[in-house]
Parts: sequence; structure tokens; C-alpha cells
Amino acid sequence: MEFGKVLESLHPFRRKLLFLRGLYNEEARIGGIHSCQTGNLLTGAHLAPGGEIRSGVSMDQVIARHYAGQTKVDSLVLGCEHSIAALHKNYSMIYSSHISWSSPTTPTTPTTPTTPTTPTTPELYPALAFDRLFRDEVGRTDSSVLDAVLEEAGGLRNRISQSDTRRLEEYLESVREVER
Repeated sequence: MEFGKVLESLHPFRRKLLFLRGLYNEEARIGGIHSCQTGNLLTGAHLAPGGEIRSGVSMDQVIARHYAGQTKVDSLVLGCEHSIAALHKNYSMIYSSHISWSSPTTPTTPTTPTTPTTPTTPELYPALAFDRLFRDEVGRTDSSVLDAVLEEAGGLRNRISQSDTRRLEEYLESVREVER
């Protein structure tokens, strides 16, 4: 294998590298906007328009489920921006801040990645991601009011409409932001 100038530094590792070709996600062209091009990046699934939130289970979560329990953290999903509860060109802006999905309707959360009824918040803060990976004990000052009510909120989601579920998740996200 011959490397171009950009990949020259990888030459010593060439026997360990795998280059994939021919991957193309036609679904990413739908909508013609950024959020539609990221919301199904790891799923390839059709995104729901009109404010409905639906993608597919992302490949990182398929792998996370396969290796669940074998590492300290089953899945660590990182993010760089807060979710935006708005529509842009008839698609939810939540697609622009989530590429990892634990179910067709729930982007992955940092607290319980395979439970589809948890808030949809990737870890935005590097220090908290570090703590999850390397701290063994959680001190009293680290406890979360939101974590204490998440199970109850999960049961509520099954009894309310989809739009109320979105409002509930927005509320829970705002509580999480205040805690942070």
C-alpha cells in the first residue's frame, strides 16, 4: 500500500490499518441541512420530519451493547453543544447535536446508554467525562437531584403524548444544566 503525503506518518502502522471505500449515506441528503446530515450519520436511517424525532440505533451503540459490562463505562457519548428544541426546514434540531442513538427515538445519554427512556444529553464537559472514566467514588457533593427522579420520570413518559414527552425532556435537560 502506498500512502499519500497526508497519511505518510501512518506508514509504520500500515499492517494494522483498514481503509473502507464505497460508503455513502443517501439518507443524509434528505432535507439538505446540517442536522439531517448528522442525525443519521451512524445509523443510516431515515430521519422523521415535522418535529418527530426518529433515527435508528447507531452502530456505536450496537457495539456498546455487545461489550456491555466488560469495561468501566459501557458507552461514553461526547458532545460539543446543547440540544436545541426547535425546527429548521421541517426537521428537529436535535439531529444536529446527536449522532449516537440507543433506540430509534432516543439519542444516547451519558448516564444509561441503553435505556431509551433517559434524557437525551451527551456529555458536554471534559472534566465530567474524565470523572466517569477514572473516578471510582462519587462524593455527596456529586449527587444529582435529577438522577433521584429519573426513574419516576421514565414511567411518566409512557403515559403522556409525544409532544409532552419532548417538553418533559426539555425540562429535565434544563434541570441538568442548572446542576452542572
